[in-house]
Amino acid sequence: LQNDITNFKLYRDRINKVGDIRIGADKEAQFHFENEIQPHPCLIRARLLFDGGYFNKAIEELNTYRSHNTINNNIYDELSYNYRYARTLEKLNDIDSAIVFYKKTIEKGNKNNLFFSAKSALQLGLIYENRNDIKNAKLYFKKCIEMDNHLYEQSLEQKAKTALERIGD
Repeated sequence: LQNDITNFKLYRDRINKVGDIRIGADKEAQFHFENEIQPHPCLIRARLLFDGGYFNKAIEELNTYRSHNTINNNIYDELSYNYRYARTLEKLNDIDSAIVFYKKTIEKGNKNNLFFSAKSALQLGLIYENRNDIKNAKLYFKKCIEMDNHLYEQSLEQKAKTALERIGD
């Protein structure tokens, strides 16, 4: 966040030497190490603001990112942006707009091993379940389960299976 690339790389390179990869967050760190991913600072700030419950500030940060990064060939950042925008819109109760961004995330990322698409499918399932649109809820929960080899796979798949049991499939 302080644009200290030297220390960023130093600590990213330590990921492979310290600890292990038992849980999703550790797997995500390992993935960043192996793929030499350097997330955009705006996206990191947006994630932290969202996690802290500062949804309007998170949207502002995401809008700042988009205004300065109109053309981006980095699939990680693009999916992160779409997913985080959707999550934040959902928290701000702009559900219809959130749906659009979740669908963009799934469309652009369903063939890679990042978790953004699977998590988006899960969130869409929950939205449709909440709207009592059981047909679409089932569709997206099943889509979440079908996505393989991504971070947080076990956790997301279990949540989708539990939801399917809850709604009767």
